[in-house]
Amino acid sequence: MGNDAQIQDRVILNTVRLTRLREDPQGGLRNFDAAIEATTEVGDDSTVIGGISGYLSWSAWLPDLAANQSSPVSFAEVIAAAIEIGATMPTEPGSKMQAALIITNFWLEPHWRGHRLSRRIVDQLIDLLLFTPETTLVLAYLEPQSNPTGRAHHQTAHTLQDAYTQAGFEQWRRSNAWWIRPDSLAW
Repeated sequence: MGNDAQIQDRVILNTVRLTRLREDPQGGLRNFDAAIEATTEVGDDSTVIGGISGYLSWSAWLPDLAANQSSPVSFAEVIAAAIEIGATMPTEPGSKMQAALIITNFWLEPHWRGHRLSRRIVDQLIDLLLFTPETTLVLAYLEPQSNPTGRAHHQTAHTLQDAYTQAGFEQWRRSNAWWIRPDSLAW
């Protein structure tokens, strides 16, 4: 493979599937999932190299999600982070948080890892959803490891934390929630 910039230019999200939660079809939380694709070096064909999935909501619904027992229990800290972070955002018209994108699963084929693709993929996801980057809060949720003593689990968590940090994510209050400032210069 070539350098990171050339590799990043070959990676794209073309489709995102949105669905309502079966347990709360009228609620303010939606599932999303997308396949991450890459073109060949000559650009003729593309193949799936990974995936990204999670939930999205609009800021007006976040307080309802926090109070709603049907929202996924494991996301209580992520929703709390979204509400708290959203409350600290600027109050000028048009600059408040309008949407929250909660990433729960992000994977890449092993030989595509380590090329700083996370931020590009998140940017493409925001663009594909027609969200405004400056008003979209992006949160990622690191699942607690099922076997914290296993070396493989520890290395996987550490690698994912490193990828989030390199992509511009910050850990929220030493929790499993990681977020990107919507007003980040990297946008």
